[in-house]
Amino acid sequence: MKTIFHKIALILSYTFILFSNVQAAQLKITQPDNQTTQNTLIIKDSVYAVVEKMPQYIGGDAARIEFLKQNVQYPDEAQKNQEQGRVVVQFVIGSNGQISNAKVVKNAAPSLDQEALRVVNLLPDWIPGEQNGKKVPVYQVMLIPFKYVPSELNDSLKWEVNSSTLIVVDSLKMPYNFNIDVLQPDRISKTIVLKPFPEETKSKLIAQYGPLAENGVILIKSKKLEEIHSLTDSLYQVIYNDNEICKDSIKMPEYPGGKNALASHIFSLLKYPVISMETGVQGKVTIRFVVDKTGKVKVPIVFKSVDPLLDNEALRVVKTLSDFIPAEKCGEKVNVYYYMPFVYKLYDADFSSDPKKVWKRNDKTIILLDGEKLPSNFDLSMLNMKSLSFYKTIAPKNRTTIKKLVAQYGEDAVNGVIVIKSNGTPN
Repeated sequence: MKTIFHKIALILSYTFILFSNVQAAQLKITQPDNQTTQNTLIIKDSVYAVVEKMPQYIGGDAARIEFLKQNVQYPDEAQKNQEQGRVVVQFVIGSNGQISNAKVVKNAAPSLDQEALRVVNLLPDWIPGEQNGKKVPVYQVMLIPFKYVPSELNDSLKWEVNSSTLIVVDSLKMPYNFNIDVLQPDRISKTIVLKPFPEETKSKLIAQYGPLAENGVILIKSKKLEEIHSLTDSLYQVIYNDNEICKDSIKMPEYPGGKNALASHIFSLLKYPVISMETGVQGKVTIRFVVDKTGKVKVPIVFKSVDPLLDNEALRVVKTLSDFIPAEKCGEKVNVYYYMPFVYKLYDADFSSDPKKVWKRNDKTIILLDGEKLPSNFDLSMLNMKSLSFYKTIAPKNRTTIKKLVAQYGEDAVNGVIVIKSNGTPN
């Protein structure tokens, strides 16, 4: 199978040579008759070299170059012999726009000449040339350059990220076929792609990241929650330095109607996600947001996470809050951080108010994404819930549940199991 000629080589100077001395030496030119203009040349067999309206490739030069990029292949023989050069092909564009009589008028190497001829004969129909308002056949010449690229470099240039490329998030190796689309874009700080070329680099990647690195590596660095959002104006915290010019204590934001109105609003809207309730997930989620100078709630984030379902429910409620009475410092309205806790607690026979009996995810909890095991310390707050079709936490709340979990998922299932599926994955 022929090696695909790399795009870089094809972009190089595809041009037309509109009837040069090379062709003039090979074609018999006759004098124009009375029906032609003085500047027109008629070639043997009534094929023109120059006409009033020259043939045009449909879509223009950009479309022609794209066709060549997609169809020209670097012959194996030329690659082996490190051959390169510029092949000039002459052909006729008939009055019907079809290509005919293609031949090489400037050689490079036999295999390159044959490839250039093959591609020219594949060219689609053109808009034919015209003379005196009549469509006529016209000679055309095309130059096709071939540039030798070492096979290893050629493979490197052709290489693209694929489903087998290893993904590493914050030094944690993701499983085979990890769906990168499940990550929240605004939680990604930096992405670096490491190609498995040349061979020396590939060996180093495998030594550092394991066998899966033979298909390349994508390194992803996440943003810390506090790095995601910022305001141009300074933000005041609750604690201040003694050397501040103004030593007045800050007057914190107030919700219209006071704390009781705020609590009433939250309790009226907050819902315990059914899945989290059924699986016994509980804990305290802390949401941080900014109350700006106008009292508006801005850039809410999950400051302390428990579970994506509980986190997102708390975020949803915060986004419904009305404007606050803004904070003041030294008599001026200021932006401040506001921290709001949301406590989710269940009471039943297995999960009493005793903290020792409340299950929490730990570093041995099994996390499955699309059937593949994620590192147990993977930050689940990086997941984009809109990209997920299924999310279930199975807590080891009693002996019967634990027995079933261990039978299905292995010994570590005594620490609980979180099953996640991305969009497009069957439930």
